[in-house]
Amino acid sequence: MHCLVHIGSNKTGSSSIQALLARHKRLLVRAGILYPLVGRKYAVTYRRHLGLSFAADPGGEYAQRIADRFGEPHSALTHRRHDFEAALAVEIAGCDARLAIFSDEGLFKYANPALAAGCIDLLASHFDSIEVMAYVRAPDRYCESTYVQAVKTGATLSLDEYVGHFIATQRGYAATLDVWADVVGPGNVRVVPFPETGDVVADFLSRVGMDASRTVSPRVNSSPDWTASEALRLINLAYQKTGSASPSWFRQEVERRYAGGSPPRLTATQRQAVRDAFRNDHQRLVDRYFGGDASQIYTLPRTVHETDPEPPVQDAARAIAEELMAIHRAI
Repeated sequence: MHCLVHIGSNKTGSSSIQALLARHKRLLVRAGILYPLVGRKYAVTYRRHLGLSFAADPGGEYAQRIADRFGEPHSALTHRRHDFEAALAVEIAGCDARLAIFSDEGLFKYANPALAAGCIDLLASHFDSIEVMAYVRAPDRYCESTYVQAVKTGATLSLDEYVGHFIATQRGYAATLDVWADVVGPGNVRVVPFPETGDVVADFLSRVGMDASRTVSPRVNSSPDWTASEALRLINLAYQKTGSASPSWFRQEVERRYAGGSPPRLTATQRQAVRDAFRNDHQRLVDRYFGGDASQIYTLPRTVHETDPEPPVQDAARAIAEELMAIHRAI
């Protein structure tokens, strides 16, 4: 049986892919696909394989973060590999699949040699072959998307401030993928351009040999529009002044009311700065994973010809923030 380890990357529709795989077990069986339940215990909705890192690299940063999040004693992590392998063996024995899929975008974000080697070593004894797959997107689009996610999880930086932070701290795609390629070989790392104007779930299903027309693609972890994102940032700032974090209720309410609009967009100057910062990493990505053919992936033009977007309407954002905070106080 072939094993596909889908590692994201972050903000490329991973949550939606996982939600679909988790809810369509019968269709997966018909397509000869196993989406193992083992390792999904720690995902609240049993969608992503958070538990894989426990078994593969129990002493690593990622496993420790998950343990802290779910109140798992660190001392208990050392016993997870045996339990994981035993449960996986039972699932494999009970199916007639051609392909097993594991999915967790944290394997990209927290990639390091120990985590990658641990995952492949764990899975190698159960599968005939292993492939790692990741979606990637142009760095300026990635910056915009991660900014919204950061605000949703409590960030107070303005978009301009975040651009500087992103350039200073973000590890490039090629550098991260190389961590996995050093373990499985570049030929076993499948790098896929994120379909900015298409359906990433349908794209994923087509790549694993599954008919997307027979499924309903759930929308998960959607982004609020530009004004709502700014309203959420203002709420985060208000709570920061009191020394506390903004309750998750605000994020949920903003997503429910304002998802689907136009998200924050970089100015031409900001976009140019991000592209320039990651141009060398992009070239390495093209050379190592696309055989030097840049036409197979997004391009990074030398000059940005786009006009600056309209700034978010501060008055509207402030009104939304005040309304939501008043509703929350009344609950």
